[in-house]
Amino acid sequence: MKFNFESYNAPRISGATDNPAASVAVYNVQGNFTLDMSVLAGLLNNGDATLFTAYITTNGAYTLSITNAGTLKYVGNASDLAITVNGLLLNILLIKSSSGVLSSVAQASTLS
Repeated sequence: MKFNFESYNAPRISGATDNPAASVAVYNVQGNFTLDMSVLAGLLNNGDATLFTAYITTNGAYTLSITNAGTLKYVGNASDLAITVNGLLLNILLIKSSSGVLSSVAQASTLS
């Protein structure tokens, strides 16, 4: 089995919302946070998929909202997406069907 090494620029972003246009981001959150997935979704052609990964650091406990990701499903529970003082590792698989219907699967892990 062969694996290729991939490296991504990981912008460090602060604020209350972001519209990611790349597959990897690092966030420093100081309040409730919204990820608007419309830009990444717009980059997908019908039949394509992409994986977005974010590392979220914070100084408190806040809510995370994900918008414009089509039908959103969760691995585990939606409550797993809460941002805690320890931080969060978030993966969102965006899938656009051959007919252009967008679906997403979110998986989050609270860090310790």
